[in-house]
Amino acid sequence: MLRDLSEVLLDLHDGVTAASSRWALGVRIVDAQMTLPVEVRAIFRDGGCVLQADVLRNRADADWLAVPSRLAITWAETPVEALP
Repeated sequence: MLRDLSEVLLDLHDGVTAASSRWALGVRIVDAQMTLPVEVRAIFRDGGCVLQADVLRNRADADWLAVPSRLAITWAETPVEALP
């Protein structure tokens, strides 16, 4: 089931954050990059256009797509002094 892209991005971010907190010895993730196959659809809602998406869960989910879309995303820690 497709969800708003913002929800998908929040879930991916929460997963990276949770993985970071499980590691011992003070290891902290400061940069994470991932490229994932996604299904994306633009829909019209409330007078605007909204992107809905979800990460394909397994290979069978992608069989009907000629070429699955790819989401490439990078999260990087920004020092507070670098913010405007």
